[in-house]
Amino acid sequence: TMTQWAVSAKQPLYNPARRAQSQQLKLGAQITDLQRQGAEQALIVRTAERYFDAQLAQQKLQLLSAQLKSTQSSAEEAQYRFDIGNRPITEVYESQAQLAEIQAAHYGAQSDLQIKLQRLQDAIGHISAALPNALQLRQPLPKLEPLAVWQAKAQQNNMDIQMQALTVRNAQAKAQEYAIGASASVDLLGQIGRQKLSGDGDYGAAKNQQNNSMIGVQLTVPLYTGGYNSAKYQEAQAALKKAQMDLQRTQEHVAQNINAAWLGAQTAQLQVSALSAALKASAARLDATKTGQEVGHRTVLDVLNAQNQNTQVRINLESAKQQYVMSRLRLGALVQELEAHHVREWIIE
Repeated sequence: TMTQWAVSAKQPLYNPARRAQSQQLKLGAQITDLQRQGAEQALIVRTAERYFDAQLAQQKLQLLSAQLKSTQSSAEEAQYRFDIGNRPITEVYESQAQLAEIQAAHYGAQSDLQIKLQRLQDAIGHISAALPNALQLRQPLPKLEPLAVWQAKAQQNNMDIQMQALTVRNAQAKAQEYAIGASASVDLLGQIGRQKLSGDGDYGAAKNQQNNSMIGVQLTVPLYTGGYNSAKYQEAQAALKKAQMDLQRTQEHVAQNINAAWLGAQTAQLQVSALSAALKASAARLDATKTGQEVGHRTVLDVLNAQNQNTQVRINLESAKQQYVMSRLRLGALVQELEAHHVREWIIE
């Protein structure tokens, strides 16, 4: 009967290929973590965008409903005044045409609101019975930092740039894995074992036992790989050049997005101020036009046009407010400084 056992251990001392593979795994983990952070930032922006779309669609419907009711009253009044001979038939036709046009817009607004609410529900899982009617921004609005500051933040903190920079480093590690000399390795080896032989024969029992132990250093140098390593190295070098070009393109793309979001926030802030003044003027014009109609200096068409303008100014003002908030959110996401509580810093709940 023969029994044998052995325990061996191997510790790499020098292995460039294994080190490059380890670096690739670490870089891959960092890229995955950045992707998770990017998904969180995108979720905040996407949810806010769908919420504001639904809120604006709701306000459009409410304004059109009020305008439709007012236009119906104006059309009935125009018909009554024509019947008693106080107004020409053209006012009846004009009011009826305006009524039909607003009804068509009202139907479209109803459909648009249902679509926007469904998109919001898909994003957050549920929606309340009604959204706030209007967006109230805090005054004064916080001043934006210069564009150059945002560009510098983006080049340093933007997740797309960071992920692409890690991709470049990953491609460099891949090239190092197949570089000349990377296949050579030096390992520390150790082994202990025992071999035992025993048995019975014509002249009695006998046994033989042998113990052995070994420790040493092993050098491994591949002499020829059939061109595999050199081909993989060339492939890795090409992938590295592509990753470097992608990094440059990503930096340019992020810079463009920062510029667009910054200008969007600046423009929207100016539009909010201008449209707030325009709304006051439009409301005053509407009141004056109604008074002018009562005394006979203005027609039904003048009143309807003033109502249309007032409604459009309200919608434009709400859209500008939302554009300001969304531009600020996009800026924050581009420089990795976006948190959900930032929205509350600009909006009065």
